[in-house]
Amino acid sequence: MSRSLGGLKQTAAGMAKAASDIVDSTMEVLNDRLEMPQDHVKLSSPVDLDEAMMDLKLSQHGYSANLRAVKASDEAFESMLDMVLPHGGSARD
Repeated sequence: MSRSLGGLKQTAAGMAKAASDIVDSTMEVLNDRLEMPQDHVKLSSPVDLDEAMMDLKLSQHGYSANLRAVKASDEAFESMLDMVLPHGGSARD
């Protein structure tokens, strides 16, 4: 379970970085590089927007996978507790 929780933290950080890269890239295009009128926008920024979008999607899938692993670990732990304390009892009873 600890590896899955670590994976959640890591992929959440990856999503935050990718989202920040996307914001930086689009803000640069919208605020500095866009001249009117144009029929197309050339994206030339330090951050590649396509790559940032792919990183965001990959991190999202990693986060979902780690979340499923945490849920499975939790269910297994609940099953073990049910064997030790049948009928929903608690250790405090």
